[in-house]
Amino acid sequence: MNLKEIYHKTGPGLVVAATGLGGGDIVAASAAGANYGTTLLWAVVIGSVLKFCLE
Repeated sequence: MNLKEIYHKTGPGLVVAATGLGGGDIVAASAAGANYGTTLLWAVVIGSVLKFCLE
């Protein structure tokens, strides 16, 4: 196994571990994104801006 193969197998798991979110959160977010599309993306952007302004 070379380094690239190892990265492709472990990379997504490391990203999930680094975010502090569980696997269920990632799956739920993916399902919501599939159902709501860009509407959900805009809700995240607006929520992020509001959080930034309020903190």
